[in-house]
Amino acid sequence: MQIYFVLSLDCNLHCSHCIRNFSDKPSEIVDLHNVVSVLESIEKVGSKAQIILTGGEPTLHKDFFEIAGYAQKHFRNVVVCSNGIYTNEALNKLSNLKNTVVQISIDGNKESHDKRRGKGTFDKAINALQTLISNGISVRVSTTVNTENIASMFDLSETLSKLKPTKWQITPEQCFSETEAKKQLDTDVWNNFVDEILAKAKLRIKIKKLYDFALFEKMEKKFGKEYIKNNAITNCGCCSEKMYIYPDLSVRACTCMDSFILGNLKEKTYSEILVTMKEKKDLLKVKENSPCAKCDWLYLCNGGCAGYSKYYFGEIGYGDKRCPKVKAFYGL
Repeated sequence: MQIYFVLSLDCNLHCSHCIRNFSDKPSEIVDLHNVVSVLESIEKVGSKAQIILTGGEPTLHKDFFEIAGYAQKHFRNVVVCSNGIYTNEALNKLSNLKNTVVQISIDGNKESHDKRRGKGTFDKAINALQTLISNGISVRVSTTVNTENIASMFDLSETLSKLKPTKWQITPEQCFSETEAKKQLDTDVWNNFVDEILAKAKLRIKIKKLYDFALFEKMEKKFGKEYIKNNAITNCGCCSEKMYIYPDLSVRACTCMDSFILGNLKEKTYSEILVTMKEKKDLLKVKENSPCAKCDWLYLCNGGCAGYSKYYFGEIGYGDKRCPKVKAFYGL
């Protein structure tokens, strides 16, 4: 189980593609006592959960290092999702945070990254990356790709190949508005990019194609339908493999849908939240009149991203507009 703990929505950057509801006004911040209480309840169920400390910028939380220290002592897998913009004091403390993975967002070469995140942020993020790696910290890089920065990925690949982070995680940007939709990569363009970057990059990459039906056929032929059914994670793991805890301790199944709330940890135990999550999984089922209902690959993708269906069709269960079959059905 991946548990994203949003410590605060406060951030030191104003990134153009951020999916959080950012505001210049100070946001609610979860206090140390509540964080520890929640982590204790999660640990009772199982310490194998992956705890992902995120935000906003999580390191801005006044008790961040106490929270991170507690998490790393009680869980085997702790990740800090960060923009890499730190004070010298914070960077020094992060450099001593052993048994924790620090994930830094870098979105292209210097020109592309600074355009999205602010002037000078690329150099600062790269400096943080170098410093943490030199101090023995496991660091990975996270990159989101759209039409504006895709060409810069090969420059970034060369830079990261020299720095050698433990992993480079690359995902297509999720665009949930008409304005942002112009930046969204066509599925064929994304899939061709996946082939190109895997062929050229000289470091470990986590990346996957979208709705590659030829690949689906190869997988089914090699492993068999039943094996895939029993072992594949459908969708992104919504209502099965991940959840998001917000500063007010509300728990969401998906960070893309504010209304998909599983409960609040002020009122429910973590175990009760897990039960609710299983119950709400039925809400992700595709509608009978959707193009997904009769698709041969429904068992594998489960209708795609529920967030895309919600934003573009007004309701969950009508398919992911990035899927070629869905696009053809609706004439998109």
